[in-house]
This record gives sequence, structure tokens and C-alpha cells, in this order.
Amino acid sequence: PSRSSTPAPCTEPAPVVSEKKAYPLRINADVLAAAQRWADEGIVVNAMHPGWADTPGVATSLPEFHFITGKVLQDRHSPDGVRDDTEQSLIDTEALIQRWHGVDRLGYAITPRFAPTSSEAQLLGAGELAAKYSDVWIQSHVAENVDEVRWVAELFPQSRSYLGVYGDFGLLRERAIYAHCIHLDAADRALMRE
Repeated sequence: PSRSSTPAPCTEPAPVVSEKKAYPLRINADVLAAAQRWADEGIVVNAMHPGWADTPGVATSLPEFHFITGKVLQDRHSPDGVRDDTEQSLIDTEALIQRWHGVDRLGYAITPRFAPTSSEAQLLGAGELAAKYSDVWIQSHVAENVDEVRWVAELFPQSRSYLGVYGDFGLLRERAIYAHCIHLDAADRALMRE
């Protein structure tokens, strides 16, 4: 059969959706698809739009999801109002691990926003918490674009690579989840496979 670039006509009336709600509903469908795909692995996909839980299928699925989340750590290169005090951020993280990790279907992830927004002291403390609580997850971002990779090399000249920064601070291990991973070299890709 040949494929037409023109979609088949719809025989049912289109739902009435305001233009304001159309974008969040499309994004919600994408979030739901990702959440369903990763639910068995314990990975949660978050959305900022407050109505995402009203997307058809999400509300009934929520009780079955395993939630893994954590306080974002960022004690430098962050806007006022979200930047942490280094010591307090680590105290808060440990308190949240002790309070919530393993409760019902909840898991905790030590969450440096991304290497440039954490000082060496904060990353060291996060690594110490990761060693102390080996069953928690770690989540962050790595190697999203070349400018970011260059910036990390300037901030952490002692590390072999951007991914190496996390390894140097004990944050590259089983249960570590890194978003993006676009600009990794062969050595970093091999580390990710380990």
C-alpha cells in the first residue's frame, strides 16, 4: 500500500481544546509516554505544567509509579533565590534521604544540577553521601553542548573530562543517571557502560 502525506479524514468531531491548553496536553502525552516506558526501571519523568496529572491516563497510573526525586544542589553559578549554602544543602539532602528514601514507592536521588553549578566542596559532600547511602540514586546532566563541556574543563582542570568530574567526586556508579550525554568521547562512553 502507498502512503499518502495527507492524513485520512477524521470521522469524529474534534475535541474542543482551547489554544492555551493544547500545548500542555501535547507535552503531557510525551511525558506520559516516557513515564510509562521508564516506570519499571524506577525512573520518573517530571513536568512543570501543573495540569499534567490531568492528562488522560496519568491520574490512574500515578499510584503505580515508583518516584525517585531529590533536592537540586547548586551552590554557585545559579540565580539568586535558588543558590544553596553548601553545608546546609548537604545537611538538607541527608535529612531528606533519611526521611523519604525507601518509604513506600519513594526513592531519593542526590541531584547536583550539573557540575558547573556545584563547588568542589558541594560535589565532594554529595559523593560522601552517595558512599554512605549506596542504595540512593544520583541524577545530573552531562555534556549537553560543547560550550558547557569547555566551561567544565575550565572549572575542573584536574578532571580528565566532564563525566570524569562526577567520577572524581564519587558520583559515577551504579544507580547514577545522567541526562544528555551528547558530547562524550570513547573513554567516557566506555565508563558509562561499566
